Amino acid sequence: MIRNDMMHLEEVLIGTLISKREYRELIFNTLDATYFNYLRPIYLEACKQHVDGVAFNEDTLVAKMEGMNVTQFYELMMMHVASEQETRAYLKTLKDTTDKNKLRFAIKNINDIAHSPTTTMDDLLMEIDKLNETVDDTSQKIALTPSEILEREMNEPKKEKLVTGVHKLDEVLYSDVGLHRGDINIVLADSGHGKTQWATFVASKLAQKGYQGLWFQMEDYDVNTAKQLGLMAGYEADNVRIIDSVDDIDEIKRLCRVNKLDYGLDFVVIDYIQEVYAQGKFDSRTLEIQHVTRIMKEIAKQLNVLVIVPSQVTINSMNRSGWSLVPKYKDAQWAQAIKNVAHCMTSVFRPNMIQGLVTRGHEGYLAVKGLKDGETHDYQSVFVKLVKTRRGQLSHNYLHMLHNGDMGLEVVKSKI
Repeated sequence: MIRNDMMHLEEVLIGTLISKREYRELIFNTLDATYFNYLRPIYLEACKQHVDGVAFNEDTLVAKMEGMNVTQFYELMMMHVASEQETRAYLKTLKDTTDKNKLRFAIKNINDIAHSPTTTMDDLLMEIDKLNETVDDTSQKIALTPSEILEREMNEPKKEKLVTGVHKLDEVLYSDVGLHRGDINIVLADSGHGKTQWATFVASKLAQKGYQGLWFQMEDYDVNTAKQLGLMAGYEADNVRIIDSVDDIDEIKRLCRVNKLDYGLDFVVIDYIQEVYAQGKFDSRTLEIQHVTRIMKEIAKQLNVLVIVPSQVTINSMNRSGWSLVPKYKDAQWAQAIKNVAHCMTSVFRPNMIQGLVTRGHEGYLAVKGLKDGETHDYQSVFVKLVKTRRGQLSHNYLHMLHNGDMGLEVVKSKI
């Protein structure tokens, strides 16, 4: 688009802004002043007057434009007034064109820096972070009608789903959400119930399919994680790289980016969220966790990877029975901050870990309160269930697993 076309877009939008009161919220909510070049001073003054709640003062607006008089201003108003449909189209064109120019400049800058012999890897990664910030800034959506949102949803390419090869994971538990690139899958469990073992099970199956993973180990020794992955995935366990004792979320993001550049990256496990911290001062741990989860969301979105995050819960399971003891999203520590970023939340629990839940046991079997009368399960049973999802419908499907000692978890059956 040539410069005169850009000037014409600005003139139409400013003319409509001044003349059509009913379109002002649409225009102000879609574009900030950085999208205007030629008429930016007028737009800034119009924004100020709008925020102040006063009627537009043409003399003040004209005074912001050097070389423009009142007559020229009124000509601008009369000649350039658009309908609502035209206004939406002009807004989209101006925004898209300006955003593309911003990205072109940022990409050129990265290319120049990458070819400089004095550039370090940290310098380059810093510039890439700036580019991602630019992408985030330019990805803000124009206000859309329900029909436009549905049309956009139909035309957008679907996020790639990572495939474990385990039917009851791919098509039952995580049929709609939980294994897609860009997803954040929060794994909830009481201490000792198997949240890390569940993450290990999923990671090992992904590794066996050739996906590249990165595991951040906070609580346990890295050698234990390596042993467990090795037993479950065999030689393909080397598709998962393990980083021990890194709990700074900004450093985690940097290492994810480095590993994606060096080896490729399809999924990340951060075990577990309550052991992750952020630099800087926060008035409360809740605000810090909000910052941590926001960075996790950036990792998933910017690097186009699946992020699996085990999380502790704070509940008294003895006050529940049967399926009511399944940890819900509100049971997680700092639940609101975690819920806001999660695409799905997976609950894991082991009945034999909860005093009073097992009603009877014999020869290695147990019966669980709240389940079908007379129904028994292996004493080492582990149950996995979705308790929140942003896509698809939340069903009562659960996965019955068996804790098989050093060999980790294995699928027993699913129930619908």
